[in-house]
Amino acid sequence: MPVIEVGPGYTSLPTAREDPPGGGPLCALIAGVEALDARGTRTAVVLLAVDLPFVDARVVEWLADHPSSGTVVPMVDGMPQTTCARYSVDALIAAGDVAAAGERSLRALLAGVPVHEAPESEWSAVATRRTFADVDTPDDIDALGLAPPG
Repeated sequence: MPVIEVGPGYTSLPTAREDPPGGGPLCALIAGVEALDARGTRTAVVLLAVDLPFVDARVVEWLADHPSSGTVVPMVDGMPQTTCARYSVDALIAAGDVAAAGERSLRALLAGVPVHEAPESEWSAVATRRTFADVDTPDDIDALGLAPPG
């Protein structure tokens, strides 16, 4: 399974840069898909944001292997986890049109494609609610009991 880092290249993974840089998750998804296309890969993709420190390989594998043929988005307390989801080929094709219309939100993409909203009963064997906790601020680091970087 190919893996692409979208961003400035902090890892040893192959990288792609979103346009515009820092343009958000929809732009990042598009950049990653374009990089995979350039390598001859056109398939559904799992998108995983870097601010989800508790997501592990089991969650990624669960998303990749989910029996739904379409986009799969875990739902946590009624909220779609758009940056830890599997996007179908149809959604990836639609992503460019959504961005060209001026949208920058993954939710705007999801509004226009078939989506399986996976309830906790489906993902609870591989994750907990904490798994989907994101870290955006120093307060989030403290609240989650994580050590600050450095």
